[in-house]
Amino acid sequence: MSKNDHDSKARASSNDISRSQIAMAFTGSFLGAGFVSGQELTQFFAVFGSYGLLGMVAAVLMLLTLSILVMRVARRTGIIEFGKIVVKQEMPWLRAIFGVVFILFLFGVVVVMPAGAGALLNQVFGLPKIWGSALMAVCLALLGLWEAQGVLNVFRITVPCLIVMALITSVLSFFCLEGNEVVARPFSGANPLLGNWLFATIAFISYNMMVAISILVPIAPDVEAEKTIDEGIFQGAVQLLVVFVCILLPLIMHETMLTGAQLPMLMLAESIAPVWGIVYA
Repeated sequence: MSKNDHDSKARASSNDISRSQIAMAFTGSFLGAGFVSGQELTQFFAVFGSYGLLGMVAAVLMLLTLSILVMRVARRTGIIEFGKIVVKQEMPWLRAIFGVVFILFLFGVVVVMPAGAGALLNQVFGLPKIWGSALMAVCLALLGLWEAQGVLNVFRITVPCLIVMALITSVLSFFCLEGNEVVARPFSGANPLLGNWLFATIAFISYNMMVAISILVPIAPDVEAEKTIDEGIFQGAVQLLVVFVCILLPLIMHETMLTGAQLPMLMLAESIAPVWGIVYA
């Protein structure tokens, strides 16, 4: 073997995406501002009580399955253009429509993150919302310059922290606050666009799968084996389920107290102890 071949294999090996990186990327792609603050889970699941818990399990299973399929296709074909992954090449018009919808979804996600950061910093520190949003927008722009590897490095730090914080807050809420009984509500008038639990679950999957595709597809060709994809996504799904339960269950049990809250989980943390609210924020 020549020295050049050896160097090229060494570089390829160093760029291989590991199971833990896939797991963190999968979990992190869903833990946006709306998810962690509790606002997103309140609208999609908590308002339906025990049916929301059923929807949560269904959502995680579907996201797991779809993510594995998408990453396998991207790895086998080497294609990282989202439109070509989802739509057949001989249907360019449909791929163009999907591309427009995809960009609009991602734009919505990018708008939500600075808005959530602005609301958070305003509620905790009294900082004007525009400054908090601007700060997050700058951070997102810098992160975008690091490309996929930079995103993976950020997820490696933030995802474990979010899991631990959600778990601690959930446990403390059971011991420190008096909760309500979990009831079954298949329908809800809280959001007319999400009138029943099944439609809300489908909408949640559709919305979040867009974000997952944008993060998982670019790293798929660098995965050495499909087994790594399967194991990584499964580990990520377990992590997501843990965070899901730790946030959703307290939201359901303390729904009366949290009604109308802009950042329900922050309000819950502050109700446990003001200092814990700052830590969670």
